[in-house]
Amino acid sequence: GDGGATAMWAALEHNTSFRSLVLVGCPIHSLGIEFLWTCRLDTLDLDFEKVIWPPPSLVSAGYDAIYRFLEEVRERNSPLVRSRVMFVGEGGSGKTTLKAALLLRGVAAPEMLHTLRRSIVETIQLRWTEADLREWVNSDLAHDESFFSSCPRTRGLSGKQWLRMSPNDIARVFGHPNTFVADEVVSQMTKVLEFLTSDATDGFAQDVMPYNALLNIPHVWTEGV
Repeated sequence: GDGGATAMWAALEHNTSFRSLVLVGCPIHSLGIEFLWTCRLDTLDLDFEKVIWPPPSLVSAGYDAIYRFLEEVRERNSPLVRSRVMFVGEGGSGKTTLKAALLLRGVAAPEMLHTLRRSIVETIQLRWTEADLREWVNSDLAHDESFFSSCPRTRGLSGKQWLRMSPNDIARVFGHPNTFVADEVVSQMTKVLEFLTSDATDGFAQDVMPYNALLNIPHVWTEGV
């Protein structure tokens, strides 16, 4: 593989007795600057159609093109002291949830969890209206466009009022007796509310991250976190 090939290039670089190298059938897909020493070989057989780096369009131009490319890479090479990862996707596809889940695994997890909760709570308090709650409940929890309207106690309910609800309040407002969908809505909503209103370190008491709660949180609550 590529790791073994890199080690081999480095090991053979100073061995001047090698004049020919046959690597047909070897799963080599990437050629780094360590490959440059092979330019002194009389013959080199390699499955270049399997190589994806350098780019196949350049590899197809032959050995000279590969060596020129790698020489330029070596000349302009510099240590990477910073990297950036970009998540691209439509709204609600899970970009922020994935970022939060990744950050909640590191040493900065407690601070990330605190920031996440604070941002979400502020958004709910300042921005969320009955229409926003209806969209969340119907689309993400009940998966039924008529569910929110079927709960008469939801009329005029704002995000700020929802944050003050207790588990019993949620069951009274959103629970319909003997209805599986209502039971699921109440269960998921209660978990989200507990996650948002609990202490910032609660999720770490038993080394359990609140991923399930995050999956039930609308993406617009976490925009910018």
